[in-house]
Amino acid sequence: PTHAQVEARTRAHVTHGIPRPALSAGAAPSLLEAAIGAFQAANDHIRDGCTTCTPAARLPEMCPEGQHLALAAVHTLATD
Repeated sequence: PTHAQVEARTRAHVTHGIPRPALSAGAAPSLLEAAIGAFQAANDHIRDGCTTCTPAARLPEMCPEGQHLALAAVHTLATD
């Protein structure tokens, strides 16, 4: 697929909450997949009712669970 097609599919997955295909056991996520996962986790956390975290919040401004999610996402990106 072209870059534009990949971006369109990614936006559709995020916008409509479509689950991403599972990766095989030994496959590491791509940078894009890891970033999408982090974005979805943050949105789910806020949607679940966190009133402390916002999409533009910096790490010290987040609740402990939000901080944990953000750091887990950074770890995933750093180990890819």
